[in-house]
Amino acid sequence: MAQSTIKLGQRFKDFVKAISDNFVDLYINKADKAALTSHNTAENAHASRFNPLVNGISYSEGTGIFTFTKVDGTKIVIDTKLEKVVTNFTYDSAKQQLVLTLDDGASYPIPLSAFINEYGVTDTATIDLTMSTDHQISASIKSGSVTKEMLLQTVKDEITANTNARHSHSNKAVLDSINESKIAKWDSASEGAGNVVKTKVVFSADDAKWGSIANGLYPLTIFHNGKSLIGGVHKTDGSNNCEVIVDVDCQASNIVIYSADKFAGYIELV
Repeated sequence: MAQSTIKLGQRFKDFVKAISDNFVDLYINKADKAALTSHNTAENAHASRFNPLVNGISYSEGTGIFTFTKVDGTKIVIDTKLEKVVTNFTYDSAKQQLVLTLDDGASYPIPLSAFINEYGVTDTATIDLTMSTDHQISASIKSGSVTKEMLLQTVKDEITANTNARHSHSNKAVLDSINESKIAKWDSASEGAGNVVKTKVVFSADDAKWGSIANGLYPLTIFHNGKSLIGGVHKTDGSNNCEVIVDVDCQASNIVIYSADKFAGYIELV
């Protein structure tokens, strides 16, 4: 009896067909059915021994079902489930599932959503975030969004020091005393300068209005009687008068002039 060789690694479908071919070959070489029947009907028949023997074999390639028919006509059906073998698969991106195609044409979806994580990016008030098609995330700082509190402490300290240094000068107190009320008086005095009488206050180098030196400066205190200083501070040198650079503090009742030396001169009030 010739037999088909079954090799390891061959396709399952070919493997089943090789088995079928072997059974067919066995069927061709089966015992003569007529002789078996005659013997079974004889007086000395041994039916119990022959009836269980296989008399015929059929195989359905589409379903992979083997049908074994015994001598007594009973059948044994073996379903190899060949039609359930996966022959192809596709991926449904919309439903996020793997679709298996079986040998009989049926399809079997396998959900993959539990294995898929979708990530996105959200901008903040400070950071712009983008994600490329290959899921690479990049970030950039928005223009004008960085506050001082976000800077390194060393940078913040430097900014604070530079800010404070802008006001480190000898007449800082005078400048800090300037307010809207004083500015309004000066503006009023300037607008009406042509209609008011100027008061000239003269002082000498040894005038009692000069105070003791402090921090390298002599203070000259002049009572202004509610009037405002117009123009600058003038120094008298013989017959010559010139405006000098000094610190001036316009207080509630007095005008205080700070100078490195005592000198003779005058101011004008309106």
